Amino acid sequence: MRTCGPSGLFSECLTSGKMGKGIAMTETDDQFENEARPWECHGAVRRDCEPHRGVLLKLIGIASMVFGMVSLFGVPGILALALGIYVHVAARSDTRKMVAGLMDPAGARELNLAKGYAKAGIALAICNGAMLILIVFMSGLPRFW
Repeated sequence: MRTCGPSGLFSECLTSGKMGKGIAMTETDDQFENEARPWECHGAVRRDCEPHRGVLLKLIGIASMVFGMVSLFGVPGILALALGIYVHVAARSDTRKMVAGLMDPAGARELNLAKGYAKAGIALAICNGAMLILIVFMSGLPRFW
């Protein structure tokens, strides 16, 4: 496999004779060993990678935060918690794919925002849920004692 030079330019990719670390080569790959692979250069993105889900996850994260804000009324808190956990896990998975070069890195900023909104939604849902429980027990509705 070819690697780029220190500046990461494609022209250095073509002329570089250094072998890079990466996928193990098979017998059929030996014929392509000397060809340049521009997607392995620093900053290059493969065109066949998965599209990012940054905008979608950001919108779901915002919904989680909104439901977390109104979770003092009960049911939206469960929805906020579920959406927030989903967004956080999906955004973390997508970030790992971007680092590995399997997903379009153009949505990295949106993924970071989505994680922040999801964390806010989870925190609001937990705090408002605790306040709801406290209000119910302080109002004297359940007379267990």
